[in-house]
Amino acid sequence: MIEIPQGVLDNIARKQFEIGGKMPLAWTLSAESLKRAADLVFDQAESAYKRNFDSTLQRTKIASSGTYTLSAEEEMDLHDTRLFNVYGLLMGYAIENLAKGVLVARDPGHISKEGQFKLTNHDIRSLVENVLGTISNEEGDVLDLLETYVLWVGRYPIPRKWTDIDMNRCQIQRYQEIIADLYIRLLSTLTTYRGRPIAAP
Repeated sequence: MIEIPQGVLDNIARKQFEIGGKMPLAWTLSAESLKRAADLVFDQAESAYKRNFDSTLQRTKIASSGTYTLSAEEEMDLHDTRLFNVYGLLMGYAIENLAKGVLVARDPGHISKEGQFKLTNHDIRSLVENVLGTISNEEGDVLDLLETYVLWVGRYPIPRKWTDIDMNRCQIQRYQEIIADLYIRLLSTLTTYRGRPIAAP
């Protein structure tokens, strides 16, 4: 086995970091993978939700005259309805990915000469506004909602502080069309940078 000197490996990794980060296609592919996974998860959650709703009505009728034990399929559907949270996480990442891709295309200096990526926040609303400019109040609210899914709702049972729990938070699946529209607009914007030469920071 040929051993490659660590210095050579470091140089390859650095080039991959710099070129990949400044390549709009790379950001596009990452976002498309996240969106594809989100769509699959959404379909699974929606199907489970509909089946669970129908079985809940049936269980209510039966339970009124006795007890009812969930079947294995019903238990699985109940768990799968929580996949809407994962959908929110994945779409939050996808939209954040596209927005950051555009911002890097506009200003390659977001990837420093020292090999650091400067856009490390998850302020999705701010990132999208920097790309698209003015957005509607409802779109802003949806982006704020997506941020909560990225920060904790899609990953953990609780946030860092109890005060971060918004009891008025709406279910993410209600906004699938708005999220899809934002995704398409961001993707269209990023696509305009594909094929352009990589600018130096």
